[in-house]
Amino acid sequence: MVSKALSDYSEWFYCLRAGLFRRRCYVQIHVTTRCLNRCSACYYRLRNQDRQSANQLSLAEIIALIDAWHRAAELHHMPITVDLTGGDPLLHPGFWDVLEHLRRSGIDFGLKANPHLLDKATVLRLADLGLKRFQLSLDGAGPNHDLIRGCRGLFRTTIKAMRLLANARITPVVRYTVSGRNCDDLARLQHLLHATGIPCNLSVTPLVDFAHHSNNLPVQDLLAIYRDHVRLFGRHLAAGSSYRLFYKDHLFFPLLHQMGVLSDQFVRACVRGRLSMRCTMFEHVYIVDADGTLKLCQKLPEAVLGPVSGQDLAVLLDDCTHRYPFGVCFSAECRQCYYEYQCFGCPARKKAAGETACPLFVANHGQ
Repeated sequence: MVSKALSDYSEWFYCLRAGLFRRRCYVQIHVTTRCLNRCSACYYRLRNQDRQSANQLSLAEIIALIDAWHRAAELHHMPITVDLTGGDPLLHPGFWDVLEHLRRSGIDFGLKANPHLLDKATVLRLADLGLKRFQLSLDGAGPNHDLIRGCRGLFRTTIKAMRLLANARITPVVRYTVSGRNCDDLARLQHLLHATGIPCNLSVTPLVDFAHHSNNLPVQDLLAIYRDHVRLFGRHLAAGSSYRLFYKDHLFFPLLHQMGVLSDQFVRACVRGRLSMRCTMFEHVYIVDADGTLKLCQKLPEAVLGPVSGQDLAVLLDDCTHRYPFGVCFSAECRQCYYEYQCFGCPARKKAAGETACPLFVANHGQ
């Protein structure tokens, strides 16, 4: 039996999700590859790049990028969000100058970083600059997280940082990258977040590994994990828990419908209105890597647009033809599915796992 609280929250979330990405320019800038962790699932490690010779954008390059994207977004009357990440952006020597510039420009911004350098003074300084969200990783409920991230004591450091952030009214966003190494730890982490009472968002996504295909969970296993994940959250929600789920993986939408969490009426309205919750490569979401490469997706090898310095950003926001070459990455099954605009799966995950059929597929009969 699905609780009304879980249904109400999930439908509210997807209304919010559709609104956030509609006509918004979202730019994620990897300011550096420098990092104190040694994560087994790091994009740079999986691409076999040398972590010792770090790439890094200069302060002038970062400021110029922010200003160029800001001008292009204003030209199209689009709000803009900039997320700084890496590596660890706090390790960039110009980090505080960049945040000051974002604040002066009135740009909504967030951080995706590590907790190593977060003490009370640092967190309060971030809050004073207007930071509202800080994404950290937790890939297990204790030693397993330390093992996956290659840093002893990191789990405790992360929990401590989350408390500091929450006390400063900065929302901690917990990223859980699920794989065969930690799929049994997700429920334990949920229980821990429920017990701590730290207000945070929990975002679960699958590992995408093109170098080692066996590391990618089969979709059937992934969906079984997601079902248990949602059911447990429903129990915690009913008990007044402070954490919330952020349904990042696009598979959640059809799964929640087929679990009875999302009502037929709500889903029908989303389908008929073509409200998009699918892969952000369809939206105005862009990634600038630490070497200056512009991408639509950090995981998919085909989703590279080239050096950002050679792009006309105003044209990029005005025209979606740059996305057409990547259409080959999207399966014909997805194009014929009832949930096409709300899901479309994850092209990178499907390709890395070598999968073609989706167990959530429902034929679109012109609805």
